Amino acid sequence: MSAIQGKSTEWKKWLFCAATAGLFLTICTKSSFLYPLNDWVDANIYFTMGKAMMNGRVLYRDIYDHKGPLLYLIHGLASLISYRTFFGVYLIEIVAFTAFLRAGWKLMELLCGRTAVWGVPVLAALILTSNSFCHGDSAEELCLPLMMWSLYVSVRYMKEEYPAPMGYGTLFVNGVLAGCILWIKYTMLGFHFAWMMMIFFSCLLRRDFKRSIVSCLVFLGGMFATAVPWLIYFGVNGALGDLWRGYVYDNIFLYGDSDPVSAFAVIKSMVKNVLDAFLANWKYSPFIVGGVLWFLISRKQKALEKWNLAAIIVFTTLGICWGVVQWQPYYALVFSLFASFGVAALLLLLVRLRIPLKTEGRRRSVALTAMLAVGVVFCYLTGNYTDQIGRDKDTLVQYQFASIVKETENATLLNYGFLDGGFYTACGITPQFTYFTTANIMLPALYEEQENIVMNGLVDYVVTRGFELEGDQLRHYAEVASQESDYEGILYTYHLYKRR
Repeated sequence: MSAIQGKSTEWKKWLFCAATAGLFLTICTKSSFLYPLNDWVDANIYFTMGKAMMNGRVLYRDIYDHKGPLLYLIHGLASLISYRTFFGVYLIEIVAFTAFLRAGWKLMELLCGRTAVWGVPVLAALILTSNSFCHGDSAEELCLPLMMWSLYVSVRYMKEEYPAPMGYGTLFVNGVLAGCILWIKYTMLGFHFAWMMMIFFSCLLRRDFKRSIVSCLVFLGGMFATAVPWLIYFGVNGALGDLWRGYVYDNIFLYGDSDPVSAFAVIKSMVKNVLDAFLANWKYSPFIVGGVLWFLISRKQKALEKWNLAAIIVFTTLGICWGVVQWQPYYALVFSLFASFGVAALLLLLVRLRIPLKTEGRRRSVALTAMLAVGVVFCYLTGNYTDQIGRDKDTLVQYQFASIVKETENATLLNYGFLDGGFYTACGITPQFTYFTTANIMLPALYEEQENIVMNGLVDYVVTRGFELEGDQLRHYAEVASQESDYEGILYTYHLYKRR
């Protein structure tokens, strides 16, 4: 009977997390149906890559960007739901954030007991309205649930199960979670490096040397399991070299500013990145600082628990911030994991102040519903782009240009000289060339191919942003439209050219 009740309660918890994720994301992510378009360049690159993959193009060889193939597969699957809108991406975001919130709830339960339910909408609202959430649909956002489940497992093991060895099944599953991150954006693997390192050291503390080695191998086995489909995919298509070049070599040696710098400059840059991240994300950063300090100085936590959390935070920070010169706001989203400690600490404090958080039954349901309603209002008032909710899509430059492009049957298009601005999405076009957009990669072949396309008139339409075609570039093209449009606070002039 208790098991049945437990299962009944569990689905209700998942339902509450789904309701929270669905309501708040509908307001906060530009992938939502309330917005005319998610015009974020990164999201559109992922979406275009995913659609090309679904149409048989081989990643990195036939269509190029430098994130992980799993990220493109996810967006490819989203395109099967909706090809010309981000509705499929929006649904995937809800699923991912639901899983994140359920893991966060379980983690907070370890720290503050049954009152953790009140922390779910608080944690969600703090994260989704933060500077680091940006437009919605970042690689970091999709990795949050993978990391939060592993964080929960790690804290639970150190708190409740050690010195018993961690089960091989648990190690393998968390290796799979780490492997998924590897194939989305491997700079976030610092988290799982520390995760496994602490399991290794926990075995050594028990003088179980054999278990320490076997545990690492099982964990790596889980990671390798995620590699098998990609090795087959790229191997069958004769593109293993393209995988290495596009996802590994280019990111290490060609991304951003690849010029060598001193160790002092690297450390200075990392410190600046961390400070920028915490100052910009003032909604949840106090919860990180306060919660982690509370955890580390509390007498309720064992020394190994404290070292475990400290190691995970340090290596997560190193992975995200080390050597990053061109800091982007969404990089900091990974730090929001640790805000759960602060939310749990706040709930403990409220209980001590005799705030009635342990209500049950109807009163509890009404209070939680009211809290969700307050959260929706909070998200609307403080979200990053909520001023765009309900905007007519025909006022967007992407759809204005699309109305012209659709006049040409089976039109082809080039997003020339800037990151994918959503014109492929609005036009419903899958680009036919490898380098369909620019990238944060110093890759001569990219610029040469785009220039060659324009100089030889190889597509029906060309879109530029912030500059115009000139000289010999106009031999094959004539301007048919131009439009000013705001993107991330900057007013750009977009130009559409049609082949003569």
